[in-house]
Amino acid sequence: DLIGKNFKDLFHSENPIGWDLLPILAAKEELVLATKKVKMGKNLSSESTTSPIPSILINPENQKITGANPAFSKIFDQTISAVIDQNFSLLWDNASQERLAKVWPKICQNQPDITVELTHQESGFTFRSFWNKQKEDICCYLFDITQRKKLEQQLAQDQKMQAIGQLTGGIAHDFNNLLTAMIGFCDLLLQRHRIGDPSFADL
Repeated sequence: DLIGKNFKDLFHSENPIGWDLLPILAAKEELVLATKKVKMGKNLSSESTTSPIPSILINPENQKITGANPAFSKIFDQTISAVIDQNFSLLWDNASQERLAKVWPKICQNQPDITVELTHQESGFTFRSFWNKQKEDICCYLFDITQRKKLEQQLAQDQKMQAIGQLTGGIAHDFNNLLTAMIGFCDLLLQRHRIGDPSFADL
């Protein structure tokens, strides 16, 4: 059936959410799946689709990704079609999954001012996530704060080293004061107990 067909005709060319080329003639099942993925991707608003901010749509019931924009695809180095139907929670490390689980009911209720810090399982990138309800799905916007987190960790380390330096400096200063007093008293005792005094050797 493929003999004589144009190669371009084997792929979707109208994909509003990215540059994915989805094969549609390999099998009937793949045709249905590919069509479904493209339609699910259309759920994103036009603003989110063209935005440089990574954003995705999530099914609130099972946390599966139902749509993504090109920015999300680019930063995670996955095609949009590969992202669809992945479990959003499993993209992140264990600590992030725990934080997300605690606030997920509030996110589903569309409560305002909810943010969650998420660290990607594979890359280690850290994001600040913001949420809002978009029809039947949850829309998540991700802001990369990896560099800021590194600076915060570096600052915390520098503060620890500064505190240790101040502590050791203070101990050395106090010890020096004790030694100064001891040496001073020894000098006074040596003036009283000259050579030949039974106590001179102990001093």
